[in-house]
Amino acid sequence: MLGATKRFRQRRWGVLTACIPLAAVALPVGAPPAAASPRTTASNGAPAAAMSPSSPWAIVTTPDPSGDWGSGALDALRGVSCVSPTFCMAGGSYVPRPVKAGVYRSFPLFELWDGTSWAVLPSPIGGGVSGISCSSAHFCMAVGVTNVNNGGSHLGEFSLAEVWRGARWSAVTSPPPPPGVPAYEAQLASVTCTSRNSCVVVGSYGEKRSARAQTLIESWDGSRWSLNHSPSPGGPPGGLNALSAVSCSAAGGAICAAVGYEAASTSGHAHAIVEVDHHGTWSLDLAVGTASSEGSHLYGVSCNLARRCVAVGDLVAGTSDQLLEGDWDGQTWGVVPTPPSAVVGVAVTCGSAGTCTEVGPSGEVATLESGTWMPAPTPPRNRVSASSISCTASICMAVGDYVAGDMTHTWAEYRRMN
Repeated sequence: MLGATKRFRQRRWGVLTACIPLAAVALPVGAPPAAASPRTTASNGAPAAAMSPSSPWAIVTTPDPSGDWGSGALDALRGVSCVSPTFCMAGGSYVPRPVKAGVYRSFPLFELWDGTSWAVLPSPIGGGVSGISCSSAHFCMAVGVTNVNNGGSHLGEFSLAEVWRGARWSAVTSPPPPPGVPAYEAQLASVTCTSRNSCVVVGSYGEKRSARAQTLIESWDGSRWSLNHSPSPGGPPGGLNALSAVSCSAAGGAICAAVGYEAASTSGHAHAIVEVDHHGTWSLDLAVGTASSEGSHLYGVSCNLARRCVAVGDLVAGTSDQLLEGDWDGQTWGVVPTPPSAVVGVAVTCGSAGTCTEVGPSGEVATLESGTWMPAPTPPRNRVSASSISCTASICMAVGDYVAGDMTHTWAEYRRMN
């Protein structure tokens, strides 16, 4: 579906076009349960890696760590990063059946793709992964949230960070919140790494339920985190601000962009925001949607080697959701033409050749061809929620979860470009 479109010039957004957001839920954590044999399931009951005659995309079997725990188990993949056809790393969480009524414990879930199948990897700490980025097969960074719960009483949400150095996942010191902010108020949503010595993580800090959340950006230099100044348009003390995704291009002339939303209060309309790193200083480049009847969010962004970024999200104009997309060439933002049949995107990935692929909330896929988004045929899906997508020159992988009965299972679909 399409809405009104305007071109961004001199760092100003006009109304573009929408998608339905994919919400992630942070859950309480604790010590991992006794090892259960992962049960592998094919999403929606489709044969593993079976290509549809009309689609180059295929459903691929993913392990379910909680599969043998029975009713109420929740497994989900929230992020994926691929560096080659034989190396993709996915992160998420798994939740066995409730410890007791209303009390759940969440554990990080890591799965490794070797070119033919997925395998579960152990994690040293509890929590849930919301974002993951790999610069090579020998370095990945994962971030997320640990939701601390004691006897049913919510104690707060702490940031989580883990690193992969080619053999196993290990915990690293989590990015600290700004001075004077309790550690439990920092929440990490997304991470991007261009090397083992250069990562950027984004999220928010503060109490969202009382509309006091502010944007958070921190950088990793290979051994420690440093806090970056991050504009919060809603402004303290009553602003509600959060960054949901970040992407940095690699090497010379690198650019970074982070996307999210801001609102003056919990009762007001949220507006999409983009923050860009200009030579080491993060600044607010745009805010989308200014009319009182409009709300907007940006959920995904991808920057490539050609100093170009593409962002996807949604615009709520009146009672309808419309596709919102922007294309930034390092100078100005512009509209990406989108046909009425195009998928609405929750995540996007772009390559150095200028090609981009986005995934929609139910696993739909679209590719940017000749400057226009075009839907791609995909296998049948049932009750799927997609979260993330990553592509190399020869493979694309999308991940998320699907619901069967009262259980949630991991889900993935992929395409080989050869």
